Amino acid sequence: MKKTFIVFLAFAVGLAFGFPVGTRVGVSEYMLADAQHKASILSAQIEAIKAGKVEPILTGMETSLNAELAMHGQYMDSHLSWLWPELIPKDDSAIRRAVAYRLANPYQGTESETQQRYLRKVLEHYSVH
Repeated sequence: MKKTFIVFLAFAVGLAFGFPVGTRVGVSEYMLADAQHKASILSAQIEAIKAGKVEPILTGMETSLNAELAMHGQYMDSHLSWLWPELIPKDDSAIRRAVAYRLANPYQGTESETQQRYLRKVLEHYSVH
């Protein structure tokens, strides 16, 4: 019985500390590993702009903006924002600027139904407040 309790206690303590630490370390490691792909995309975009081929870059950026706004909508519904309290802005001017741009420059991409729902949520929330 005592041995079972010790195993359970070790598991609970490991979970209590491991989950928040693991999520923070895991995210930062992912970002470090993903940098090579982002650098490749940026270099291709720079080359295309220098070659005067801006339309594909703008299309990609418009699509990315919709995706980022939709992800912010998912974040608004998340119950895990407590994991990164430093990411909760004191001032929402950054998202408002992005929403103002999207409202002034609508772009219909190939978003899924779920992405469209979250995109609408963000546009409606920040256009009213």
